[in-house]
Amino acid sequence: MRAPLFERYIGKGIVQATTFVLCGFLSMFLFFDFLAELDEIGPTGYQFQHAVAFVLLGVPVRVVELAPIAALIGTLWALSQSATNSEFTVFRVSGLLPRTAVTTILRVGLPFVVITAMVAEVLVPLSEDFRSQVRDGG
Repeated sequence: MRAPLFERYIGKGIVQATTFVLCGFLSMFLFFDFLAELDEIGPTGYQFQHAVAFVLLGVPVRVVELAPIAALIGTLWALSQSATNSEFTVFRVSGLLPRTAVTTILRVGLPFVVITAMVAEVLVPLSEDFRSQVRDGG
């Protein structure tokens, strides 16, 4: 069974906006993490490639930290764009119930919750183990 038009349309907008916001936040935070790691490079054997690896292995942790706020901002952005262009009004006039709109947004958000939980439970422990090895020089 195909999803209603509203669910597909708003879902696509929310996913795109959330992905955009998450990538923007990730790039900014990773840049600052890299700048902080540059201070550690020196004669102790910690080299440039170690700093790059250390920062890249921190991506799963940053995703878990930033995903909730990125989802919130992305959802608000997508819904505000829909309201600005009167698309949400057209859906409401066409018979969209507020309960249906809220249910749709929750249904779109559930995969974000599941993916974030999976990253937190699977990827973060693995990447943190590798990060400690990179930091220790092993």
